[in-house]
Amino acid sequence: MKYFALLFLFLCSCNFQNKTCENNDLTALNLKGHIKSVVVKNYLADERNGQFIKGPKASQLYKLFNQNGNLLKSVGGYTNEVERVYSDEGLLEEEIDYWDKKVVRRYKFSYDNLEREKEVRIYGQTGSLEQKRMIAYLENSITETKIFDGNNQLLSRSISHSDEFGREVRKEYFNSENQSEVTLTYMYDEEGRKILDQSMSTNEKENSLYRFVYNEEGLAIQNTIKTWYQDTIIEYDYVKFDDHGNWIVRHSKEKKEQGNQARLIPRSYEEREIAYY
Repeated sequence: MKYFALLFLFLCSCNFQNKTCENNDLTALNLKGHIKSVVVKNYLADERNGQFIKGPKASQLYKLFNQNGNLLKSVGGYTNEVERVYSDEGLLEEEIDYWDKKVVRRYKFSYDNLEREKEVRIYGQTGSLEQKRMIAYLENSITETKIFDGNNQLLSRSISHSDEFGREVRKEYFNSENQSEVTLTYMYDEEGRKILDQSMSTNEKENSLYRFVYNEEGLAIQNTIKTWYQDTIIEYDYVKFDDHGNWIVRHSKEKKEQGNQARLIPRSYEEREIAYY
């Protein structure tokens, strides 16, 4: 589960919005070409005589994309299966979460006349409305989101600030009594890649900091993680690529304390199977 949390934070853009062919799920995942599906297989790893060794399989994640490069289906991760439905204009209309082939949550999206998301309705297993999110677009690139329960009682709200490129740089969460609880801060490099993801909470145990470093090709090569339960560095080595320039084998190592010294030891051996249209 920790692997998938990091994988989604690090690689996946799950913003529920209209995405063009120039700004879609594939480009956010730094995938090249007209891709139909990706299977990510994650194995435990070891090192013997200086060689990186693939161990038992730990997890697998399958993603299916439409012709516009947006996610249609995902199997694996936090939910057993996710499906998405889009309008003819490419707007996300519905997302359905399954567990053991049963619907556990359903999201329905609506938009304003500028095709900006304005409301999300969330339905539970019984089909009843569990939550509603209302989005308002204010001046100076500020967005306010209010979250209500099924009885239309305010649960929480958030204020989001974006930069001149439309990238979220700060987000603050408030409880139903309008007390600030969590503040998120994001920073980007000159290429628009996220290099900092920081969370500051009134509960110090929930504080976290993630730093990302990329190579010249835009591939993640280092991730620094600092939370109340984890303080580590993960480094990535790209071993093999396909004809489209997408990596298909990647190794990662994680910093471990051994005595008075810290060293990088094998963490995972990843393989990707990529199918193209």
